[in-house]
Amino acid sequence: MKIMVSICLLITNLFVVGKMGAQESLLKVQIEPLSDTLGAFELLYVNLKFENKSNKTISCFIPYSTNTVMQIRRVEPEISDWKLCNEFGYNAEIIYPESNGWYLLPPNYKDENWYRIYPCSPDFSTDRVSFLPGRYECRLIYSPSDQYGVWITYPEPCKECITSSFNFIVRDSDNNKAIERLTSIKEGRLSIAHMLYNGNRLQQIPCEDQILFFESFILEFPDSYFTPYIHGALANSLIRCEKKKVLEDPVEMSKMIKRILFHLGKACESNHLWLRKLHGYELRQHEKELFFHNGKYGFR
Repeated sequence: MKIMVSICLLITNLFVVGKMGAQESLLKVQIEPLSDTLGAFELLYVNLKFENKSNKTISCFIPYSTNTVMQIRRVEPEISDWKLCNEFGYNAEIIYPESNGWYLLPPNYKDENWYRIYPCSPDFSTDRVSFLPGRYECRLIYSPSDQYGVWITYPEPCKECITSSFNFIVRDSDNNKAIERLTSIKEGRLSIAHMLYNGNRLQQIPCEDQILFFESFILEFPDSYFTPYIHGALANSLIRCEKKKVLEDPVEMSKMIKRILFHLGKACESNHLWLRKLHGYELRQHEKELFFHNGKYGFR
């Protein structure tokens, strides 16, 4: 009897493993960089593509922080160990989990999500935002059939895991003059990076001086990689410092909103994905504000 039970369990396990192996071969998970060559202070954006290649419904775990990891290692000038990058959650808006946490992927399902990848080791960065010069390898490991499968053999992929990788290079010679201008601010590289990429204010500099600095930078470096970020920072400073000064003057308020919209528009119309996410809401809100403000006072 015990032998028969063992045989039945073995057959069941083989069936499940075989089924998942077949399903895994029908899943495609791929990561691609927005650019595989970055300059100093520039950011790494990664597109995660997720696809059911078959014409059948597949049951699996979608890429998420528990069953998927993003790793980076430095290859040159010296090789490093794999470092675990920031956790992320895959945004699957049109599919919903079953009660056991698995997802049913419709036939020929395709989707993609963009992520901004931070340096995941102090060996890779001095500001925790941008990478030091060198050559790097980025790797995604995904376990579709085991919610915690990636951790069984970490840092190497598990047997059932699906992997995707790419190399990228960070140069140290791009935008040197613009970087010198940015780092002339006395708050240092870390504060500049967070001002550019997180919209944080420069704590030690009066708001009026920030505005003057941002405006002069835009005039001096109209085509710099950083200029769209500076437009966003300038819009934030105008909202925080200047807008409140014209609350009682409808004409000047209309001009101020248009000025803010100009800089938010310059930030959002760029190809910088993070800027559209960072400033898109403010842009839409100020467009509505201008519409109602001008309508109230009969402005065009």
